[in-house]
Amino acid sequence: MNKYGFSLIEVMIALVVAALVITPLSRLVMRAVTVISERNSQLEHYIKLQSFLYESRLQDATSVEFIREEILTPRKTIKYTRSAVGEKSSLKNSFLTKEMVVMQEKDVSENKQDKLVTFFTVLPPSLRQDSGGQATKNEAEMTAQKTATEKTKKNNEEAE
Repeated sequence: MNKYGFSLIEVMIALVVAALVITPLSRLVMRAVTVISERNSQLEHYIKLQSFLYESRLQDATSVEFIREEILTPRKTIKYTRSAVGEKSSLKNSFLTKEMVVMQEKDVSENKQDKLVTFFTVLPPSLRQDSGGQATKNEAEMTAQKTATEKTKKNNEEAE
């Protein structure tokens, strides 16, 4: 530095150092913004799937088999399916039901799917009542667990 200010070389070196520091920081900020945007989109999809699941349950809460589909936009559909757990499933139980909500987004280059899968117990009407000496809900759940355990043991013995 001379008495009139900075020389041209000192200014150029300062600019290079500033560029070397600012460039990675700006890339880091842009990546953080992108990640936050993606997570926000995922959260919005999850909330939509969850609310569609609850709305579908309210429409038909009694039957084991139920399907509901809704078109959100021309390229985005959401579908709710309730069915009994399949015979080949390791979760096979006489009272266990599977619910699945799928949001499908069709884009020009790719198809995206978000899925929400839940399982719950549907007890037969005879087991839902707590009167007249009939089995209670807890007893039915214990019976269901016992049945599932017995089937698992039987499958293990057959495999050996």
